[in-house]
Amino acid sequence: TEPFEMMQTLMTQYMWAQIKITMGERAPEKINPSHFKTGIESQIINIDDINVQMKPNHPAESITFFEMIEFIDLLNDLSKTGDDKTQESLSVYFPGHQKGDLYKLPTDEQWQYVASGGGQHNKSDNYVNLDTRDFAWSEENSNNQTHAVAQKIPLRINDDEFYDMFGNVWERTIDSRGESNVRGGSWDFHSTHIKSAHGRMVDDIKFNTVGFRLVRIRR
Repeated sequence: TEPFEMMQTLMTQYMWAQIKITMGERAPEKINPSHFKTGIESQIINIDDINVQMKPNHPAESITFFEMIEFIDLLNDLSKTGDDKTQESLSVYFPGHQKGDLYKLPTDEQWQYVASGGGQHNKSDNYVNLDTRDFAWSEENSNNQTHAVAQKIPLRINDDEFYDMFGNVWERTIDSRGESNVRGGSWDFHSTHIKSAHGRMVDDIKFNTVGFRLVRIRR
């Protein structure tokens, strides 16, 4: 019922770390809480004189629902009140950012609208004849871990591309009662169910199978 924009990718470890440091966070375990941050593709990246270990392009995970909400509240505070440098930083993380923009977790309806190919209810024509493994990281091809975002065939809606809507990590959404759900399946979920998967997960426990992307609403 209101216009919105959605991130093309999941929130990555690099984005989470950058924004948390911009918020003033200095505790390493909060700057990057992700489970999958060591091993192949892992890097030590210096951000504002803080060395952060991460797989920069992998989804941020092992974050509770309440930590996501806290992050979003602080992000919106920065959006409303941040100085020019902060606004410039936010425009790097969120292309097209304007001061005062409002960021949220997607509602179930918003997420489903995008996942159904912009309301076409067919997950976009480019998925019709594809094996799920062509556009999603699932139990069959994930090697029991997350993968860098935007590596699989995207879901296309007009000229926009949305990556990892299915698989890699579950995505938190909000239902009409303000409670959280998860959608889209994850790296440990079987591909035969991954396209329509949704359900509930405990809000105050960290899962290495759950991440998120944001929607933006212009004030």
